[in-house]
Amino acid sequence: MKLRHIIYIMGILLITFAIYFNSLPNGFNLDDNAIIKDNPLVTSLKNIPKIFVSNYWANTPYEKGVILYRPIPVLTLAVDNFLWQGKPYGFHFTNVLVNAINAVLLFYVLLFMFGDALKPRYAALAALLFALHPVHTEAVNMIVGRTELLAALFSFLAIIFYLRKNSIGALILFFCALLSKEIAVTIPVMLLLYELYSKKKIEVKNYVFFALVLGVYLGIRYLVLHGLSSSNQAGILAGQDIWARTGTVIYVIGLYLKLLFAPFYLTADYSDYALPTSLLNFKVLLSLTAILILLGIAWKHREKKWILTFGILWFFITILPVSNIISIGALLGERFMYLPSVAFALIISALFVYWDNIFARSFLAVACTIICIVFGIYTFSRNFDWKDGFTLFAAAEKNQPNNPRVNYFMGLKAEADKDIAKAIKYYELSVKEFPTNNWKPDSNTINNMKAKIKELGGTAVSKVETEAAVLYNAGLKLYKEKKYDQSLEKLKKAVELNKLHADAYVVIGGIYVERKDPKNAIEYFEKALKINPNHPEAKENLKRVREYYKIK
Repeated sequence: MKLRHIIYIMGILLITFAIYFNSLPNGFNLDDNAIIKDNPLVTSLKNIPKIFVSNYWANTPYEKGVILYRPIPVLTLAVDNFLWQGKPYGFHFTNVLVNAINAVLLFYVLLFMFGDALKPRYAALAALLFALHPVHTEAVNMIVGRTELLAALFSFLAIIFYLRKNSIGALILFFCALLSKEIAVTIPVMLLLYELYSKKKIEVKNYVFFALVLGVYLGIRYLVLHGLSSSNQAGILAGQDIWARTGTVIYVIGLYLKLLFAPFYLTADYSDYALPTSLLNFKVLLSLTAILILLGIAWKHREKKWILTFGILWFFITILPVSNIISIGALLGERFMYLPSVAFALIISALFVYWDNIFARSFLAVACTIICIVFGIYTFSRNFDWKDGFTLFAAAEKNQPNNPRVNYFMGLKAEADKDIAKAIKYYELSVKEFPTNNWKPDSNTINNMKAKIKELGGTAVSKVETEAAVLYNAGLKLYKEKKYDQSLEKLKKAVELNKLHADAYVVIGGIYVERKDPKNAIEYFEKALKINPNHPEAKENLKRVREYYKIK
């Protein structure tokens, strides 16, 4: 290995680790809980043999609705669980490590594919752009995003082995990629296109063997899952006619293009219900225009600038398995962009190859360095959003205030914080824009919460005031039980939180009456009357105390 290659590799590894280091303290998020925390396939090494004969979603609420066969990622999760004793930071470390290794492997993929035409320093820069691309934050931060990482890892290795004339190794690694995620099915297609465009000799038998490996994989998948796919994975596309479905798929591919070239305003959830489902929708037509322009560029340069064509086709071919031409359940996800985003590195590589002018290449190198810095800063800051589920949805709320799922989870957070009024606000938003969505409270939840506020005296309009109302209720109960010391403690905490809680002042005054302390009793009755001059109990009790103790 050349010294400069070692320097480039060390640079890629160090920068990638530096940018993702702050993701290590993050917890489990979203599907991590179902796949890892509560899954006996992961929590015990004794169950490793079962991993290879089980649905990816085995032992989760989704087991019957979605069938997937991804044993290698589950195996690595089980090993992580053993090594790190279930601590999230260990799982995150593995994801960060695999992402960094993938960037190094891509560096070699670019060198082996384009040879002397692409200088190593430019290949390293393109690989670093891949490593720091913000769209990868979901695949790296969400531990179960490891399916994307491992599929890419084995795919890159398969490409390298194939280009180095190690066909058996390439076939084994291709099989491992398929056992990580289905998107790897596109790799033989990309290799065939590469050989066609680079005018290399095509060994047909190699692709026959790739097809045989794919057949073996599909056979095992069918035997284990008793089927190849689930009819319950249609999502929003269920029941859509061909034109509406086509429009939605075109729009989603357009969104993926936006994520490829402008990966900002990221979110953990792209609400199905906000997506257009008409072929004539303006956003669909805009997406279609962008798709046709890119395909036109690819066609125009297919002869003289084939690397550019190859990069564009990499995106469109690798995005097909997740485009919902065949329904996969999730309509759009940033993690699905992990392997397709290699297109970004390929296109950058093509520019370095074809811009042979020293000034053009220098300009491009400076531009890529600036992009790396911007990507790195955004990726680093985005990692903080993945601290836990609620920080994730709080960040999503800024970009998607009308997203029903986001509002539903923000409502759950507010309810957990005893901020009933805020919970009602979010729950109502979760059904306002898209009343038929699945992410909403049951029909009685909001009404029950409003009734609770009424029960608490109508004062619960914020988290603090809700807590004050709860303390008031507890204090009032203790007062009726003649536990005056305990009651006074609760009630004084209530008025500290909500200084306008007139009822609490009245009960405190009543406690001082029972203690035969007219001075303090009068003080608290008067405080209640300052808040509400017409408070009947405060007026009556103040009058009685003054008359009994003959105080003017």
